[in-house]
Amino acid sequence: MLNQAHFQTLIATKAARCVIAAQGRRLVDFGLRRTHGYDAGLKAARCAYLAGFDATSNVLAGQRYGIPIAGTMAHSYVEAFSDELSAFRAYARAYPDACVLLVDTYDTLDGARRAAVVGQELAAAGQRLRGVRLDSGDLAELSFSVRKILNVARLDDATIFASGSLDEHGIAAALARGAPIDAFGVGSRLGTSADAPYPDMAYKLVDFGGRPVLKLSTGKATWPSPKQVWRCMTGRDQLEDYVGLADEASQADGQPLLVEVMRNGQRLAITDVATARAHAQQELAALRAAYRVLADPRQAPVQFTPALRYLREALTRKFVC
Repeated sequence: MLNQAHFQTLIATKAARCVIAAQGRRLVDFGLRRTHGYDAGLKAARCAYLAGFDATSNVLAGQRYGIPIAGTMAHSYVEAFSDELSAFRAYARAYPDACVLLVDTYDTLDGARRAAVVGQELAAAGQRLRGVRLDSGDLAELSFSVRKILNVARLDDATIFASGSLDEHGIAAALARGAPIDAFGVGSRLGTSADAPYPDMAYKLVDFGGRPVLKLSTGKATWPSPKQVWRCMTGRDQLEDYVGLADEASQADGQPLLVEVMRNGQRLAITDVATARAHAQQELAALRAAYRVLADPRQAPVQFTPALRYLREALTRKFVC
């Protein structure tokens, strides 16, 4: 249980930060090949979708969870042909309605020019080039030149899709430069949460047979009894969280954040992915902008209710002479 809660909380948080950085642009999970096992890849795809990603390249995750699947051509596909233009034309014949060409196998700008040729051929046949994909180099800088190449070829509606060692920081940096990138593929740094590989999450017993218990170890002391967390708005868009006993009355008309999901070893309800995704997006949107910035976000102060404090002090006196 701890492993499931830890890993998926971690990846969903990383994915949510990518969603914030992308400012509404399309995001696709590309993380399967670098996650620590295929089960982790499945869970990462699910968590990314819950957090607001639009699709995944993980076809099994798409089948199992109903997540839209997406992908583009591979470098190996291009290398299998005698030249890049032949590869692009063959791909366009195979996918005339979903043609996104990977242009950096050899030289990105030359690849973009060849993609523009294929785009014009598709347009002459009554179809359209959906876009091109950048996967290496200075993605932001290249996107300006590639956009110009596509526009000169009158392929203004062809999108630019960027991937390659991206996470929320890379996405935010590219968009801060005004890069004309329409969508991002996020892989290794998402599936492994590369910059923050674990949160300090642990399991501690707080109640046994109806008897509240706690731990008093230095640096690892805990709070006893089942609890609830209430989130309150205190004015000027300031949040304040209260932690108290689960059976306490609501604190200052706060919103309870914890929902009971198990009782007596049994799950109380199973939430489908679409419902969970909608709930996650609603909760993320409810946070004020100051709490959703990537660098130095405002943090809600946490207070403990008098009843919880009293119980903890009483138990501490019992065990400490």
